[in-house]
Amino acid sequence: RWPRKRGRFAVYDEVKGRGGDPEALRLLYRDLRVNLEEAREVRTAGDFYYGEMELRRKARRRGRDLGRWLRRFFSPHTFYWLAGGYGERPLRAVLFFGFLVALFGWLFHQQSFLRVLEGQVVESPGWAACLGHSLRALTLQANFYLQPYSEWAHRLTLLARFVGPLQIVLIAVTLRRRLRR
Repeated sequence: RWPRKRGRFAVYDEVKGRGGDPEALRLLYRDLRVNLEEAREVRTAGDFYYGEMELRRKARRRGRDLGRWLRRFFSPHTFYWLAGGYGERPLRAVLFFGFLVALFGWLFHQQSFLRVLEGQVVESPGWAACLGHSLRALTLQANFYLQPYSEWAHRLTLLARFVGPLQIVLIAVTLRRRLRR
């Protein structure tokens, strides 16, 4: 029976704080995960994958300079953890998609748009229109009501059309991994 740490299975050395070398502990997680996947213990293997990735992300935090801060908060491992819990947390992936809808909706609220039906430029559309445009941009749907008018509105729409499908794929991967268990 494996000990638990924050709801996931973990190795004893990490739970009791006797980690020693984080790289050795990460390699132990990887070896255990591979063995458990071969034995078809997918749930426990997923927890060990999460532990392996956590140690990889935290290993990048060494040092006391500005680079340490940047590595901690802006590394690919941190975004992978935040956006979907390393592909192991479907609820986190869905909540992050909701956060993206709200964030882009707020950013679109600051921009100028063209109302297609009326043919007028709107400096700051309503919240509902901005959230709708955000959701449509993130899911690659055409928007027939609002069209980006300012240069930044175009750029934000393109960014949303790039980020949204990536997050949707991450949601699909996390759900697939969860349903395999």
